[in-house]
Amino acid sequence: MPNSFNSLIEINLWRRDVGKTIVPSHALPQLEKLQQITIGRCGGLEEVFEVVSLEGTNKSRTVAKIPNLTQVKLKWVHDLKYLWKSNQWMALEFPNLTTLSIDGCENLEHVFTCSMVNSLVQLQDLHISDCKNIKVVVKE
Repeated sequence: MPNSFNSLIEINLWRRDVGKTIVPSHALPQLEKLQQITIGRCGGLEEVFEVVSLEGTNKSRTVAKIPNLTQVKLKWVHDLKYLWKSNQWMALEFPNLTTLSIDGCENLEHVFTCSMVNSLVQLQDLHISDCKNIKVVVKE
């Protein structure tokens, strides 16, 4: 499956046990065409994007850009802890994200990390509701 995500435009998951992560780190560079993510009622899901240093990378910071992602909607993903875990060696950028909607994600504690906020230049609509454990929107 080395190039299995190259043509992916949309991820739409509803009522599935998908494991702890939707998008593994090794797939991040292949998501050039991804435009939309919709996830609802997926048991066991703890993070959408796995952000770990890839093998062979040195101690310099790696940036994974998902250039065409415009919309992310998450509904009632109760086990979700992170959209992406913060990592000092790897950063995610979403330069065209316009809409982020998060409803009923009870274990989510924050939405963004400081390192990615500058890449959200197109964000127009941020909706967060029924997420009782969110302490801050941007984690330092």
